[in-house]
Amino acid sequence: WALMYSGVREVRLLDGGFSAWERHGGDVAKAPAVPQAAARFFSGGAGSCRHDLLATSAEVAAVSAGSGRGTIVDVRKRGEYEGWLTDNYGFFASAGHIPSAVHQGNWDELVQTGENDDLKLRSLQEVAARWSALGLSAANGPLI
Repeated sequence: WALMYSGVREVRLLDGGFSAWERHGGDVAKAPAVPQAAARFFSGGAGSCRHDLLATSAEVAAVSAGSGRGTIVDVRKRGEYEGWLTDNYGFFASAGHIPSAVHQGNWDELVQTGENDDLKLRSLQEVAARWSALGLSAANGPLI
């Protein structure tokens, strides 16, 4: 998501992770690569962030209050959503979730253990079924 926001158009996830890459014969470097400056990082030119992928604080507040279209989707761990797991967020004065947010779950809800204990992405159908069961639909406005 952050790469797409930054204007990168070709974004992919390595399903199965690094161990699957190695098992399938992918090349592995033995030392860090020397960084090379990109002639042009942004696909659409300098400063081409996709602001259409961001919700403003005012938009989120309106959706939370029920006066704006959309659904707030929380993709953190259950304990972070409920407010009792604060290990990763010591810099926040309060814990919990935005009122009206739907808890989708974090990365653990989007992957499953595959062969060789690799984490594989759930199929699009599985994710769509989960989101449907949670009442998440773009028909209700943007998913934030």
